[in-house]
Amino acid sequence: MASGNTKQVVLITGCATGGIGHEYCYFFAERGYQVFASDVQPLESMSSLLEHGIHVLQIDVTSEESVREGVEAVMKQAGRIDVLINNAGIGLMAPLAEVPMAQVRRIFEVNVFGGLSLVQAVVPHMVSAGGGRIINVSSMLGRIALPWIGPYCATKAAIFSLSDTLRVELKPFNIDVITVTPASVRSNIYKVFASSLQHNNNNRESSLYKGFEAAMLKMAGTMGIPESTPAAVFAKKVVTVVTRKNPPIRYTGGHMTTSLTLLTWLPAWLLDIVKTRLYVFKRPVHNNNHGD
Repeated sequence: MASGNTKQVVLITGCATGGIGHEYCYFFAERGYQVFASDVQPLESMSSLLEHGIHVLQIDVTSEESVREGVEAVMKQAGRIDVLINNAGIGLMAPLAEVPMAQVRRIFEVNVFGGLSLVQAVVPHMVSAGGGRIINVSSMLGRIALPWIGPYCATKAAIFSLSDTLRVELKPFNIDVITVTPASVRSNIYKVFASSLQHNNNNRESSLYKGFEAAMLKMAGTMGIPESTPAAVFAKKVVTVVTRKNPPIRYTGGHMTTSLTLLTWLPAWLLDIVKTRLYVFKRPVHNNNHGD
């Protein structure tokens, strides 16, 4: 980590109220960090952070100009960025064979390319300072791809690959790269899934998947179960882990961590059976309306 007499500085994305990123801010502040919270939403979405001495700024991770301006603003005010938390992310629930490509591109822009854009903007400053730490937030859904949320799962799998590459490439510059992998953690992301499901259901009259609504609803319900670990509890543990002198290269936590990890050990064919029985159900019978 970069040394000096001033506070360590952390830049966190995806910090609107109700998300895990919002909670990261409080716990980094408690540890004495100078915290810069960012989100694409208006600054009012992070207003409660101001009461705790946390700086807020608006960054659209899909805009290289916005990313550059955000990083420059932090450097101008704090003079350094020791830790980057790539937490910004969006969800999407729809069958892959029919989801509009514009929606797929959007989720990759936010979840994958946005994080990499921040990395490219921050790394030169970390190198100049002698080191730093980058935390990329993935998901257990990047290891277990489930039906109806394919684009989201794909982005989280990509984060694993990018992090594994960055970890090796940035090691010569004393920059640690850590992948954080939430299991079932309660946050606003599940509301986003439910909202996208409703939007796509409204346009499903001619869909091949008309009749699968119950399966999709079950998936949406499973992702927001009451037993999920509260965001604050998960965030506190993550901050404790990633601020260690010698942090792990990956950290997985949250409700169902053990059971989901065990599922990754199943052979693909058996895991497919489990996922199909849980979240696809029997294929509905369609009437033949083609005059055959």
